[in-house]
Amino acid sequence: MLNPVIVERSSETVLDWEGCFSMPGYMGLVPRAASLTVRYTAESGEAVTREFTGYAARVVQHETDHLDGFVYIDRMPDMTSLTTTQNYLDHHRPTPA
Repeated sequence: MLNPVIVERSSETVLDWEGCFSMPGYMGLVPRAASLTVRYTAESGEAVTREFTGYAARVVQHETDHLDGFVYIDRMPDMTSLTTTQNYLDHHRPTPA
């Protein structure tokens, strides 16, 4: 995905946990659009416009934020959910069904 541009975001957002290799050892709750449309150049040179939903939409937003100079804590509405990865694993990770 070369030079991605988010051209549309859903008004629906999802609040979920994120971490990042740029800030190892921490996680926080980040709101992201539930779906989005992205225009980018494929490795083949082809122009592509594609819709992403769910977890894939979250990842695309997270990674395009890096291209724009942001990390996930810049998107957190407040810092009260910022925690260590270990604390997340011990107390916040959803239990399997």
